[in-house]
Amino acid sequence: MGIADSLRAELFGATTKTPPFGLLLPQGWAKQPADLDALRDQVHAVMGRSPGVDAIRMRASVDAILAQAADDADTQARERMIASVSQVDVPVEDFVPMSMALAWVEAPAGSALTSMAKQLISDRGAAPLDDRGTILRWVDRVDHPVDGGTVHTVQPTYLIRVPHAPDTALMIRTTILDGGNGEHAAEHDVQAMTLLSDGIVATFRWRNDA
Repeated sequence: MGIADSLRAELFGATTKTPPFGLLLPQGWAKQPADLDALRDQVHAVMGRSPGVDAIRMRASVDAILAQAADDADTQARERMIASVSQVDVPVEDFVPMSMALAWVEAPAGSALTSMAKQLISDRGAAPLDDRGTILRWVDRVDHPVDGGTVHTVQPTYLIRVPHAPDTALMIRTTILDGGNGEHAAEHDVQAMTLLSDGIVATFRWRNDA
């Protein structure tokens, strides 16, 4: 698995405080509105083409992940989700259990993002993704409770400071499904999806010469 040969640019809009930016996405991947219900419906539509117990478990797992994302959005007021990135209209055999959420993040009042970055490096083992050191990256393993068990996920997360705005950054959080109830996906599959996530984020560019 990896970045597909066919790439296309997705442009994300600006706000009064943030410039526009772009990502190159592999064929079959697209930007979606910041609407968790719409994303859930889309994933269910894909999984609906694959009947069976595994598909049912997958849908329950995706519901748990999205519910956790909704809880995070409600409880972390300083994160403002702006979009998600996921596959669209792909055959079920090509479906990758991975999605990306994009949000603007503001540092707590009276502090700058440099302090937040130092804490991430100290506490979460964050390190630069790129040679220029503009994208800070760390990886968490997060368990989500579902009816009858637990879903395991791997979450590569990226922090990109907004130019000329020392208190604001873009956060990209990828969620990769890694099995459930103590059983995990093959490590090479998780690594391949992590590399896919890293590859997408590595194409990040601010627009308008920001």
